[in-house]
Amino acid sequence: MKISVVIPTHDRIDLLRDAVETVRRQDHSEWELVVFDNGSSDDTGKFAKGIADPRVRYERSDVFLPVTDSWNRAINSATGDYVTFLGDDDGLAPKYFTRLIRVIRDFALPEVLYTAIYQFVHPGVAPWEPQGYVADVKNGFFFIGRDAPFLLSPDEASKAVHGSVGLRRNFTFNMQAFCFKQDFLNRLRRDGPIFRSPYPDYYFANVAFAKARNVVVVPEPLGIAGVSKASYGFTLFNELEEKGVELLNAKLTSDPLYAEVERFLLPGPLYNTNYVITMEHVFRYARDLLHHGVAYGRYRRLQIYKVLNSAALGKESKGSVINLLWSRLSVAERAWTLALRAVIAVSRFLGLYKTLVVPVLSRLVEPYGFYPPEGIISRGQHSRLIQVFETLQGATREIQSAPSKSGSP
Repeated sequence: MKISVVIPTHDRIDLLRDAVETVRRQDHSEWELVVFDNGSSDDTGKFAKGIADPRVRYERSDVFLPVTDSWNRAINSATGDYVTFLGDDDGLAPKYFTRLIRVIRDFALPEVLYTAIYQFVHPGVAPWEPQGYVADVKNGFFFIGRDAPFLLSPDEASKAVHGSVGLRRNFTFNMQAFCFKQDFLNRLRRDGPIFRSPYPDYYFANVAFAKARNVVVVPEPLGIAGVSKASYGFTLFNELEEKGVELLNAKLTSDPLYAEVERFLLPGPLYNTNYVITMEHVFRYARDLLHHGVAYGRYRRLQIYKVLNSAALGKESKGSVINLLWSRLSVAERAWTLALRAVIAVSRFLGLYKTLVVPVLSRLVEPYGFYPPEGIISRGQHSRLIQVFETLQGATREIQSAPSKSGSP
């Protein structure tokens, strides 16, 4: 059984080197690694071509493609029986292939596997944890109370996707958590490209749950999701929206559904608008599973809150954005907005806005219905992905060499 690992990259060779090493240092030999170079101007090509391993292939686009086009080109290059998709700041945990293949065989070749992950937040990325950290993340409601691989039930899959399109997300959409059977990808290719929408990972995570005949969930973390200073996650954590747009290299107005849903959209963070358009793509393709459409009302309340919050915190011009927002609201939404502004004004006067009101309002309107528990493994001990891999590798060896409870080897 051959597993393909696909890594799209653009001008991030230092991160790519570590990602590649986490594949090459695995203890299973039957794999291929596809490095898809999305128009890099650094030495990515020289590095990838110089790897003395016939299992490593290098593909390239001579132009810098939008993220979704790049990912489609990348995943279409895979030839393995199963396909794992990584960002260039992500990696595989030690013994990834041997552990994954065991589960694949135990469950008679499932179409999709979804695992817990390690999350490696680089130093200087997270304002709340500037020294960086590594965590074991159980990234979905269905992990609760389970410690062995299991088949995701149809009801659980439906609940997961309904949560996403209802803007009450209850599992995370990391591609590092997934492994796809090639036959499943080929079946979906008959309907069009694998990845669609402004956020290809948000789209396909939900489509995979909706369309797969069987999904096996693995509570053991097998992938390492990196969040580096060069990642989109960094721009979200640090409110660098323009930098995030630059990384994605995609124009919202170019999306094929933009014209149809434009009347629902409001000023405010582009992240939320990209999210809601992505969920419209999910709904269009998986409507046979879904009982309701995208929760545009919830999205609009979220945008209203975000604009008012930014104004309250002095992060952007109060006048132009608020006036534009007001002009696009319904009568009911204007009443909600006036009430919200009053709450913000009173709480700011009392000195309670940041400490009390913001947390409450965020919980009410943010697009989350589940917050994954994080088991922090370390803080401030790693600056590179390969260091995390080596630490996990050492821990694995220690566990394997430890005596049993009976004292026998």
